[in-house]
Amino acid sequence: MMQMRGEMMKEPRVDLTVTAATSPADQRAAAARRGRWLQYLTIAWNSAECVVALVAGFLAGSIALVGFGFDSAIEVTSSVAALRRLRWDADETRREAAERTSPTRPGTR
Repeated sequence: MMQMRGEMMKEPRVDLTVTAATSPADQRAAAARRGRWLQYLTIAWNSAECVVALVAGFLAGSIALVGFGFDSAIEVTSSVAALRRLRWDADETRREAAERTSPTRPGTR
């Protein structure tokens, strides 16, 4: 609370919830935008993690660190695939096509 001229004023708050979206389509689009933003953060974090782990692993001669770096690279490719899928979510026709062509079992095409 801030006090100004003897009055108590509330500090401004930032509302991060999605309340402006009224229709289910708007809510889905807002959720997809938030998901894309989180995927960008995940890609950035895992890319940095990959580079640091690989460099440290090769310099230290640690197979565990090198393996961790390659695992982070796999996570980046997975995040890119999820990001691609979230981009298709905005268009209903493309979303339905993506659902039909998505593999039903992991590791299959």
